[in-house]
Amino acid sequence: MAKLITTQEAVTLIENFDSHQFAGFKTMTIPKLNKHGRVTGATLQEKVHVEPANVRKLSQFVAGIGYSYMTGIQNKLIQEGKDPANYVAGETWHVAYGECKTIRQHKGTGELYFYCFLNSATPPQSRYVDISNGQEIDREALVEFLPVERAPKNQGVEEGNELRVRTFKLSSVKELSAAGEVYTIVSA
Repeated sequence: MAKLITTQEAVTLIENFDSHQFAGFKTMTIPKLNKHGRVTGATLQEKVHVEPANVRKLSQFVAGIGYSYMTGIQNKLIQEGKDPANYVAGETWHVAYGECKTIRQHKGTGELYFYCFLNSATPPQSRYVDISNGQEIDREALVEFLPVERAPKNQGVEEGNELRVRTFKLSSVKELSAAGEVYTIVSA
């Protein structure tokens, strides 16, 4: 049975992990949607009969926590026979929250985020729902409204070998599985 913890207790839990490891996440986020479809030019309401404000993305994935982004990039560059000293990190919109590598803080708003590395062996599973009626929305119908995913260009690694990171609001995490325990996160 899952243990109930608050968002702040989840931060403390993550901060106290003494090494990097994999964790399972279940999230509910508000997806960024284009106002008009890239293919049809129609609005979401016209094509799918859903108000954009009612769309939520439910995701389940495994990610690495407690890892150093810089070390990860350097390791990939070394594996490719490139000099890691040539890598120059770009500017980010977030900073470390204390000493924790996994919790980040938005520079402007102060909001907390999880910062983790996707496990390529277990790709994220996502589905979309209309929260006004609980109905699942066909992902194929949404594709033209979803932003096109782009691989990072500044890592200096070969295409397809990029370090895949995700930064998502701590408040969007509904369940966390780590260190052999399952936690349901409740806002407080």
